[in-house]
Amino acid sequence: MRTWGSARWRRGTAAVVVAGVLASVALLAAGSSAPVGSGADGVAMASVPGRPVPAAVDPGRKPEVALPAAAWPAAGSAVVDLRAASGAVRAGGLPVTLTRPGGGTAPGSVKVELLDRQAAERLGVAGVVLQLTREDGASGPGNVRMAVDYSGLRGAFGGGYEQRLRLLRFPACAVTTPEVPGCAQGTAVSAENATVSREVVADVEVAGADAATLETAGSVYALASSTSGGVGSYAATPRGGLWHSAGIGIGAGTKFSASGNNSYNVWSINLETGETS
Repeated sequence: MRTWGSARWRRGTAAVVVAGVLASVALLAAGSSAPVGSGADGVAMASVPGRPVPAAVDPGRKPEVALPAAAWPAAGSAVVDLRAASGAVRAGGLPVTLTRPGGGTAPGSVKVELLDRQAAERLGVAGVVLQLTREDGASGPGNVRMAVDYSGLRGAFGGGYEQRLRLLRFPACAVTTPEVPGCAQGTAVSAENATVSREVVADVEVAGADAATLETAGSVYALASSTSGGVGSYAATPRGGLWHSAGIGIGAGTKFSASGNNSYNVWSINLETGETS
């Protein structure tokens, strides 16, 4: 049953709606005069101050650290007199020190030669090449403890280069004819990588003069990087390797984390970037 009051209310509501629509159409046709930043009723609105929001940072992520610039030692030579030495003796300005070992026959004096980087590259060595020669005239080989300081080279390559350093011995022909088969083939020497003092220390043999020719070829050693160290393995990856798909092994610096019920796992590793070695 319709009443006069309810009909009048509906007609009034319809009139208000129609009036609002017509007002909006008229405003659009004439162009809105409301200032920018104002509300629909033309009342000015104050700007809300804002601030830049920093990007989210993983709290477990270590900050990036730039590698120090490499300071390659210049090629040169020096003679070390061990006859009266009671401790380590530095070979002139070279990053090498020699010490008389506890056992064996130590040479009276040793000539230490640091070859240039071209010689190292010809041997395929990412490091330095040294030649040790007896200077006391003896014909037999002698033994010394040699320490090679690599602090200037630690930033030469990435991938934990300093932790992967080792000592190799090459045939004497590696200096003169490295292209001859076998001359560029190095053999690992038992050595200690003292990462605190940044030295590789080893007891090495120093060749003596040939009894017939009285010429000394010298003993050739190289401080070079291996394929693995404390940060993992950088060796070539066998086909189908499970966790070695990027050629990076699982070392002390790696971390695994599970995602609960989200059906995925995360494997992270901190990498130093730089030239390959």
